[in-house]
Amino acid sequence: MNILRIVYDFPPPWGGLSPGPYELSKAQIRIGNRVTVLAGEWPRQKSYSEDGLKVERLPATLPYVSLFLTYAPSVLVKYLFKIKCNIDTIHGHCYHPVFYHFYRKLFKDRIPYVLHMNITSAERAYRNKKVPFFTKYFEWQLAIEGEKLGCQLADAIICVSESVREEVLRWYSPAPEKVYTVPNGVNTELFNPEGQNMRSKLNLENSKVILYVGRLCDRKNVNILIKSLKHLNEDFKLLIIGEGQDRKKLIELTKTLGLEKRVIFAGFVPYPELPYYYLSANVFVLPSEFEGFPKVVLESLSSGIPVISSKSFRGDNFLTKNVTWLDNVTPIEIAKKIKYITEQNYRVNIESIKNNYDWKSIAQRIQAIYRKIC
Repeated sequence: MNILRIVYDFPPPWGGLSPGPYELSKAQIRIGNRVTVLAGEWPRQKSYSEDGLKVERLPATLPYVSLFLTYAPSVLVKYLFKIKCNIDTIHGHCYHPVFYHFYRKLFKDRIPYVLHMNITSAERAYRNKKVPFFTKYFEWQLAIEGEKLGCQLADAIICVSESVREEVLRWYSPAPEKVYTVPNGVNTELFNPEGQNMRSKLNLENSKVILYVGRLCDRKNVNILIKSLKHLNEDFKLLIIGEGQDRKKLIELTKTLGLEKRVIFAGFVPYPELPYYYLSANVFVLPSEFEGFPKVVLESLSSGIPVISSKSFRGDNFLTKNVTWLDNVTPIEIAKKIKYITEQNYRVNIESIKNNYDWKSIAQRIQAIYRKIC
């Protein structure tokens, strides 16, 4: 089967959504498909081909206009004039194919279409009240309308968790029978309990290491995680991986609390290097306000590192059994759960993670959906 993937983020670089669509594409190729990806970042990144994968680069986003006046219309042009006749299935991600959605509605394009939802823009806009005027009334409105139209027109909608499925049904009202829940996957060969770590390099040999990986922004509640250190012994250190608009504010918070020596801001780490950091940790904590289905949770579990998470998303039964859930996202509650996990020497059921979330098994589940709509 020839699959066209429409997603802005695709490596290189390894930021944003890019690891997920990349791993899914490679897994789909391993089970016999060919994948063409319409990705952004041109001219900073170049088009390339490898082993059944073809990545076509389209214009990078510009300040203020986002992808809506750069990448998004280019997708439609590329599709109409170069790709349309050579594909069996289109697989779009979130609002990225917004101009294709308009075209599909106007011209009744009949190529089987799957829309993949990691989170809904409508829910994000509802939860984030304080955003710039242009973001609120241009970017987010276009994203919401694009997703709503895509959900109406798609032959199948894949949601990465039950909570995202509920968002899609609540905000966009598609036919429920065409909405499927398929979780994100994890590369179980890359993320495994064996290998080198960064403890020596980061001077953490004699520490109990708490790890956070993700953006540094309000909804992630990293400030609350930092405050939890005040309720833990000094041998607990917090290793923070990621960048974001709250970085300076969080650094100031560590100074205010006298925790500068117990918090390490390691910055952005490319996806292929993340295993070294997971293997440096004793426990991983995700205190977010809301999530779709965070890939970092699976990466940590696949590495054998126990996970403590807020109830910011609803995973399936397999994941629920492998995660320690926070009753409340407060410094005291987080510290309490960290103490419990580290004192119990908690062990992750790695075989369960491999059997249920390896990217090959996820690709096979999606292939079954393709067969239904083709």
